[in-house]
Amino acid sequence: MATSMDGGTTLNSVSVGIEEIKVLTSAMPAEYGHATAGALIVVKKAGTNTLHGEGGELFKSTSMMHRRFFQRTTLQQDNPDNHTLFQMPDFVISGPVVIPKLYNGKNKTFFQVGGSHHIDSASDAGS
Repeated sequence: MATSMDGGTTLNSVSVGIEEIKVLTSAMPAEYGHATAGALIVVKKAGTNTLHGEGGELFKSTSMMHRRFFQRTTLQQDNPDNHTLFQMPDFVISGPVVIPKLYNGKNKTFFQVGGSHHIDSASDAGS
């Protein structure tokens, strides 16, 4: 979690590691104090007694983009040198903490490791 210049906070999290997101507005419960704008509650996934992993990817490419309803050609057909690529693969691995012959964390101690990589490139040879 990071605080931005305008006083707001930014949550950088792996999307596959989130269990639930709640947005609270208007009449806030007393536990949130005197917040007038609202609150965002993010619940992350908990560890399990078995080793578990999950992954995903967001992907967008110019060649896969559709045309708008009244547009006769796609962006790729208008300018073949215009390429856009956006990828964001992410993963989460979780399980019990086990150190052989020293500690068995089943039902007690869990770990969760996650990662994400942002790839965003755009080239426009026409301008």
